[in-house]
Amino acid sequence: MSVQNTCMGKEKAAALLKESKRVALIGAGGVGMYSVARALLGMGKTVVGSDRQKNDLFSDLVRRGARLYVGECPPGLEDCDLLVYTSALSPDSPALAIARQAGIPLMSRGDALAGVTAGHSPGIAIAGMHGKSTVTAMIGHIFARADKCPAVACGALMVPEDSPFLEGGGPAVYEACEYMRSFLSFAPDLAVVLNIDHDHTDCYPKIEDAEAAFSVFLSQSRRAVIPLADERVKRAAAACPGSVVTFSAASQKADCSADNLRFLHGRYAFDLLWQREKVGEVNIRLPGRYNVENALAAAAAALSFDIPAETVCAALSDEKGVKRRMEYRGSYQKTAFYDDYAHHPAEIAASLGAARELSPGRLICVFQSHTYTRTAAHLQEIAEALDRADVVFVADIYPARETDTLGMSADLLCRQIGPKATAPGDIDAIRRALLAILTPGDTVVIMGAGDIDRIFDGLPLIAPVT
Repeated sequence: MSVQNTCMGKEKAAALLKESKRVALIGAGGVGMYSVARALLGMGKTVVGSDRQKNDLFSDLVRRGARLYVGECPPGLEDCDLLVYTSALSPDSPALAIARQAGIPLMSRGDALAGVTAGHSPGIAIAGMHGKSTVTAMIGHIFARADKCPAVACGALMVPEDSPFLEGGGPAVYEACEYMRSFLSFAPDLAVVLNIDHDHTDCYPKIEDAEAAFSVFLSQSRRAVIPLADERVKRAAAACPGSVVTFSAASQKADCSADNLRFLHGRYAFDLLWQREKVGEVNIRLPGRYNVENALAAAAAALSFDIPAETVCAALSDEKGVKRRMEYRGSYQKTAFYDDYAHHPAEIAASLGAARELSPGRLICVFQSHTYTRTAAHLQEIAEALDRADVVFVADIYPARETDTLGMSADLLCRQIGPKATAPGDIDAIRRALLAILTPGDTVVIMGAGDIDRIFDGLPLIAPVT
């Protein structure tokens, strides 16, 4: 169980942040918290914080002046003016108990992000169960290419910045996460909603619950960009008080669409249409047909703010994406290795479909399911999505914030998939099993939202040329 979000709104959050000199961050090493920390440091705040373990983002914040510690809570927490926490935090966290006892105000990360971006105009929030990070990076790149100096807060490491944060004084482009309804902290000038799917079943037991939350989010947004064919998003967008722009790779009835779609050397190219008129050509460097939809969503957002079409097309054509989204990591024995964050059935199917387009050889997937509740809710769908691979190695389920009360396991998932799937054991055992079966021409996708990417630590890959 996770602690609830505060959802106080950007004005109240901004005021509380302004008057706070010393801010504590719990979960400081998280990719979402990093952008908040960077913004607070830029505002001249004293930032202290903690996380259960160090990572690169944690260490980078320390280099920039944050006072971070490994553990449940930082020393001197009781002397802070404000505590900001991640929504994955347990309600019985010692840090929360100390803050409450000391009378320190609490703020969830969503409100903190809303607060630090409140002074930027316009504010562009990217929401949806899939594709948020990629589209956030795309829109940020377009606005940067247009010399708008955007402040970008992404949910993944952007390439080539190798960071989820881009500092700037212009528009705010940020990922609005639906988990625990965090996105209800935001009231953006433009909401880009990519999709509504049944995910985060611990807070959205039914897909209708998610749709209702997106409807509230869109009611707080001045304008919206949505997919033409997603009926749930269209229903939710009826609550938006302003104009709604549509995008589609399949229909030129949308405001922003593609024509002359073609597949070239493992990537897609298309003519960009705006209001049914060709305004340029885009050659996407990122694999997968779903990135055509992502590019159109980004283009629709940028064109809605009158960014020149030639700038939009140029930016999308040299956009390098974000890490762990079908990221090419290198080769070994003429086998290509990709790293991917997919953990929902729709994402798994899309990423494996993209991998199929990249190579005619065998497709091998190393998969780690993310949380017991998601695995239980989508067990059969996950198995069906993984069936697109020729060989599947299944790692132990990554628990995140959960404990197993549902009887989920790697072995159970293997039985659902069938004889092509095995569960060799820990990361080292999976790595050995994988290396033992490789043949030239194979494509390997290391997939999952947990720590399955640690498998790369022991792989003798020839790194890609940058």
